[in-house]
Amino acid sequence: MTMRIRLAMHGHRNRRIFHLVAVHSHKRRNAQPTELLGIYDPHLNDQGRKPVEWAVDRIRYWLSVGAQPTKSAVKLLEVGNIIPPNSHWHPASHAQKQERRQLVEKEREEWTRRHATKQAEQDAASQATTQTTDADKTVLLATLRQRLAQEKPEVAEIPKAGEKNAEQLSSSDPTPLPQAQ
Repeated sequence: MTMRIRLAMHGHRNRRIFHLVAVHSHKRRNAQPTELLGIYDPHLNDQGRKPVEWAVDRIRYWLSVGAQPTKSAVKLLEVGNIIPPNSHWHPASHAQKQERRQLVEKEREEWTRRHATKQAEQDAASQATTQTTDADKTVLLATLRQRLAQEKPEVAEIPKAGEKNAEQLSSSDPTPLPQAQ
């Protein structure tokens, strides 16, 4: 299960504080965290600062094992110089998003072109294989009929599928169909 580093909201309505926590991504916002990493109070204290207490080594540990920080957690960690500005966790700007979209679109077009080429090659190969197998089947059937005619002449007169032999044509005895009552 994916781990997230995010802010859990605590405190009274007009006096919120946030806990920086490592928690499973599918759990609710204020669920029991796997680990409490820090406490952030967004209100100014007596010295005019917003106090933050955190365990830097534990935050770096969770980042190193693949925990994904939320946007608000990334902003807070950048202000505290725990992660560098514009790191790969940082939410992308509009220009960066457009560049990524264009890159992804180019990769998609190239993949589609390669896939279409491979598909055309596979189709051509399968058609060639199908044509040779049909020809091979015809030759094989002709060879089998010749051998059968040599070994058992009475069986060699078996008609091909869909054909009737002379006896069946001359003795066409229509059988009456049962009538419905």
